[in-house]
Amino acid sequence: MSKYVFSVSFCVFLYILSVKCQLEEGADCFSQADNLKGRCVNLKRCLSVLTDIRTKKYPQLCSFSGRDPIICCTDCELVNNTSNYFAGADGAIYLKSGRKAKDKCLEYIANFDYPCYLKIGLRKRVSSDKTCLEYDVVIPFAAVGGTGAFRRQFPHMEYVASLNYPCPKREGLSRQLEYMDKKCFVYEAVFGAVAVGGKDANRSEFPQMALLGYGDTLDTAQWLCGGSVISERFILTAAHCVFSKSVGTVKYAAMGILKRTDPPETWQRYNVKRAIRHPEYKPPSKYNDIALLEVDRTIKFNKDVLPACLNTGGGNEIEATATGWGTLGHRQSLADILQVVQLEQFSAEECFAAYPPHRHLQNGYNHASQSCYGSKNNKIIDTCEGDSGGPLQITSKFGSCIYDIIGVTSYGRPCGVVGNTGMYTKVEYYVPWIESIVWP
Repeated sequence: MSKYVFSVSFCVFLYILSVKCQLEEGADCFSQADNLKGRCVNLKRCLSVLTDIRTKKYPQLCSFSGRDPIICCTDCELVNNTSNYFAGADGAIYLKSGRKAKDKCLEYIANFDYPCYLKIGLRKRVSSDKTCLEYDVVIPFAAVGGTGAFRRQFPHMEYVASLNYPCPKREGLSRQLEYMDKKCFVYEAVFGAVAVGGKDANRSEFPQMALLGYGDTLDTAQWLCGGSVISERFILTAAHCVFSKSVGTVKYAAMGILKRTDPPETWQRYNVKRAIRHPEYKPPSKYNDIALLEVDRTIKFNKDVLPACLNTGGGNEIEATATGWGTLGHRQSLADILQVVQLEQFSAEECFAAYPPHRHLQNGYNHASQSCYGSKNNKIIDTCEGDSGGPLQITSKFGSCIYDIIGVTSYGRPCGVVGNTGMYTKVEYYVPWIESIVWP
């Protein structure tokens, strides 16, 4: 409603000014608001309009070209189309990448308060000769004793950012190893554990985390899988978390949790409106183990609940962080506090060896859509029963509180065994499918 009222008021404003102003496109003008000389240009070419309109500072109208407003622009340089940019609540202007997942992530970063403020954007200032407005690329706290970089100073830089946030508490589906004739492995998703060898998370450290509930009512629900908030309505999880023979279909999602014993009234709890498993997921096969859950209303973002960003590829994630409320070891009890564990990436060859063809993985490990992480030293570090559906993430170069989700916890061998690896669904492979549903 407020957006509609703003649009109407802006149109009325333009109409009133059009009666008074008839400067042609390209004509010199003077902006009383900026106290600077400018040029009459199409509104779509003036970058400062984005921040001005956001703060209800209306541009000074020169005339119209058809239905397009021609406004007095005091920018030193013009852009081809302002639709390729957006203004954030932080006062910066961001360049869109053209990738929906990345651009939505950038919008979240720019418009919500995250625990760290390492953001990259364009910020306007009056030029050194005080004749026009120019834009600097500002990277706060990028280097001790450093200064913000200037536009075009580092042309190889991409003006985008991504992040991940603190997660709530959950139990998830786990993997269990059974021996058949002592020759083949059967990997089965079961409800249970979290992270072996991990440490306690801090409150608000991983705000993207979600717990998934099963049962007839919220009060009696069993919280047995994990997930990641990725938008105002959607949670990313594993396909095998959608349904279990023992507890039925996932019905609820809860966020804003650090401890399982946190009072329920402090949780944000939602009904699952729609569960969408990847169309090529064919249980008991472990391929394409990824799903989206749509909740029944808009998720309320705050410091404890924030959407994560999706990894769109291009990196080599040697190390990653897994989070969850699963068991603290094979056949042990569930963790009360959200656990954080650092894992190492195994090579494609090592993954092929760890996951050869079997009846639940007919072609063996698929490097395009799967990845495996664990511990390569003598430490017992792993995700465990109860972590299924939760995120595998990396810290973004833009800040310590910013993460990209690179994987969804899928299955594996018994947790807590030195040298064992867990299997993760590789998110970048599925980004086009995710975008088609979450941001059509």
